[in-house]
Amino acid sequence: MNALASPDRRMQEVKENSVRSFNEAARFAVDYVEFDVQVTKDVCPVIFHDNFIITEEHGKISEKRVTDLQLEDFLQYGPQNRQGKNGKPLLRKMKDGRVLNWNVQSDDPLCTLQEAFEKVNPRLGFNVELKFDDNLVYQDEELTHILQAILKACTITAVHESLLVVFECAKDRPIIFSSFQPDAAQLMRKLQSTYPVYFLTNGGTEIYADVRRNSLEEAVKLCLASGMQGIVSEARAVFRFPTAIPKIKEADLSLLTYGTLNNVPEAVYMQHLMGVNGVIVDLVPEITGAVSDLIALPETDTEINDLSGKVDRRSPLWRKAQVYILGWCDVLRFHNFRTCTNRLWSYKNLVADVNKMLKQQVQRTYQENFKKIMAEDNEGLENQLDQKQYVIEDMKAIQKAQGELIKNLRTELHELEKDRDINGLKKEMYVLKTELQDHKENKKQLMKDKIEVMQERMA
Repeated sequence: MNALASPDRRMQEVKENSVRSFNEAARFAVDYVEFDVQVTKDVCPVIFHDNFIITEEHGKISEKRVTDLQLEDFLQYGPQNRQGKNGKPLLRKMKDGRVLNWNVQSDDPLCTLQEAFEKVNPRLGFNVELKFDDNLVYQDEELTHILQAILKACTITAVHESLLVVFECAKDRPIIFSSFQPDAAQLMRKLQSTYPVYFLTNGGTEIYADVRRNSLEEAVKLCLASGMQGIVSEARAVFRFPTAIPKIKEADLSLLTYGTLNNVPEAVYMQHLMGVNGVIVDLVPEITGAVSDLIALPETDTEINDLSGKVDRRSPLWRKAQVYILGWCDVLRFHNFRTCTNRLWSYKNLVADVNKMLKQQVQRTYQENFKKIMAEDNEGLENQLDQKQYVIEDMKAIQKAQGELIKNLRTELHELEKDRDINGLKKEMYVLKTELQDHKENKKQLMKDKIEVMQERMA
């Protein structure tokens, strides 16, 4: 997320897409950091979110496309590594056209992909978003040139030095590639098979000329056609179209989400219940603690207590441009429960829990956050009102998804109860059959005795 676009001051603590932000994320229980990679004119992969880099020169606003800059020029913007050297002021343009100073509490110099491999905590994996401009049309040759600057390929001799970035620097670090650009994602999958590739999509929350970007259904088709391993969807799309989740699972694809909705703990927890494999978030400390509290199981019997020893206390979170994780806690994977009784107990309580949690906590969280926004920052009121409208739409989507989830849970609960009733009937039938067999044996013995008596009399 564009940190400046959010009036939430917590989004402006550490500069996004920076080595400092990645290492700050490493302090928390997360597995991956996610960032945007572009390639400079002299074919060096750099980490930067926006398509244009903006500064002020001689009292005028100047903007240049990142991919048109030489690496040396790119690194001159913002704070500098060399002490006493001042870089060019780094500004940022909002969606409404405003240009603001890029002020953060903890700033850091711009960096290359190679620097990230060398300086970021080695325990963190990288989710590398392959960044492209939505307003440009890319030919396959150009895409290949860009992607080969990140991968090691020998077809373009001019970029041999930069080709070593991923394969020589990565070592044992887990890596995932992702992109909103369908052709780039497909091509990355063709160029290599070492690292998984995910397709990024708004899932229909925004409409594009390329139909492959306009729905989760199209995303599934694209992944299956090209052999990609998963989808990263806007969270709102998952709540608005919850029936897409089973289809994604049936296609054997992973499903991850991103978006402002993932900064609400209850929304993250809800996605976990729906079957989402992972989420991208901005507010790592807050969401980590909140979700850890939500994902807990009451103690009822020894069998459930035994599962508590298997709980992975790592929070199922990502941070946009900072944190990403694939795994969920095992404690709420109900298929691990070994008895029908425990499953019935779990689903009955889960239905009640989902109702209570979403009706009381989600709405309250949104309202409180919006009040704080309005109280703390009067700038960009129009932008804040738009966010409030998004909140209303998101809440409606959550309520719809809640209904689907509860409906599915009740259906499974009904099936489980029916199975239990059938098992009871089978036991009763077995008892009746046993009694009938005993009755037949007794009757047979009785007839045999009568025949013997009659034979004795006749003799």
